[in-house]
Amino acid sequence: RCAALIAPFASALVDKRAYTIVKIASSLDGRIATRTGASRFITGPGARAVVHRLRDAVDAVVVGAGTVLAEDPSLTVRDVPSSNPRRVVVDRHHRTHAGATVYTRHIGEPAPLVFSTNPVTFAEHVPFVDLRAMLEHLATLNTTAALVEAGPGLATAFLQAGLVDELWWFTAPLLLGADGAPAIGALELEELAGAPRFSVEHRVDVGGDALTILRPARALPIE
Repeated sequence: RCAALIAPFASALVDKRAYTIVKIASSLDGRIATRTGASRFITGPGARAVVHRLRDAVDAVVVGAGTVLAEDPSLTVRDVPSSNPRRVVVDRHHRTHAGATVYTRHIGEPAPLVFSTNPVTFAEHVPFVDLRAMLEHLATLNTTAALVEAGPGLATAFLQAGLVDELWWFTAPLLLGADGAPAIGALELEELAGAPRFSVEHRVDVGGDALTILRPARALPIE
């Protein structure tokens, strides 16, 4: 319990990178949207309230360009008396634009960051190298913990890079089918032994949805 309590500080101070929490909200069959892209809202107000409390507890919220273009999120904290976390966009190919809500500047709060291979003028720009370098840069900005609210592309990239410290998976009691958008992209696995494995830390009901909090576990032999 003590190790779990200090894990974010150990990551920032020892590993020199921000502790990373990946949040996913999906249907029972692991889908985050219908085949037409409809995704608001898969989970109910109880789950969304938990997400806002989680945003309140971290220093930065990270999304990919696809999420900005598809959902135009604000990434602010609502219904909790708090300041907003730093908003971070991974936009390797400069797809987002100045009119996106995420780039709205709030007085007294850190300016939004864009990690991109091309410079931008509507937010603080940091050249994108890879996800580890991004987390290391966030640590230099006093970011102890970062929440990744990503689509399947960015979530898969964090998994493949081994940079997921906690996985918060909200599951709604509905089915979207095989033609829905998957929560996780292709991992290109050939053997079960290579699959990312997690240990379950907590399971809790949140207003009819289920929240499972997981941490990485060592791969177990397949019998």
